[in-house]
Amino acid sequence: MSSRPSRFVSRAFLRHLVFDAMIVIGGTVLTVIVLDYRHRTAQAELALDATRSAVRLMQASVDLHTVIERGSLEYVAYPQMIETLWFDDAVPTNHLLRGDRPWVELAADDERELRHPRIPTADGGAHAMFWYNPALGVVRARVPRTLSDAEALELYNEVNGTRLQELTALAGSDERE
Repeated sequence: MSSRPSRFVSRAFLRHLVFDAMIVIGGTVLTVIVLDYRHRTAQAELALDATRSAVRLMQASVDLHTVIERGSLEYVAYPQMIETLWFDDAVPTNHLLRGDRPWVELAADDERELRHPRIPTADGGAHAMFWYNPALGVVRARVPRTLSDAEALELYNEVNGTRLQELTALAGSDERE
């Protein structure tokens, strides 16, 4: 009897090869998931920072135009609207929302005493990215509707620099920051 080498690979070797391939594929999938999560988190932080900056820029522009257009020291009149011309080529954008919605919504007559919009979240495409109350000179960014009111409230407070306790608060006593 002669012992000759087998032309076929042993079953044990094949099992080892398949097992190693599964480990490599599993590691690759896990790496892709982690990188995707990090990318999404970074994108969300960038959108939050950009929107927070947009609110501050718009508020500063309202304040500046209030001072520039001031007729007397006794009476303060805020601009009746926020003009895109104030911002040259870089019009502030709410990066938390899709861009297919109106830019700024003026407070309705029954909202003139409010520091926050009655509807602070943007469901669908009905509400503007930003809300402006020309009676008080207050600018707010709307936030997307999230899974919970607590998450939406946290995001609203974060982006607007406010301290609302409830999402549906019709008026807040917080100071602008």
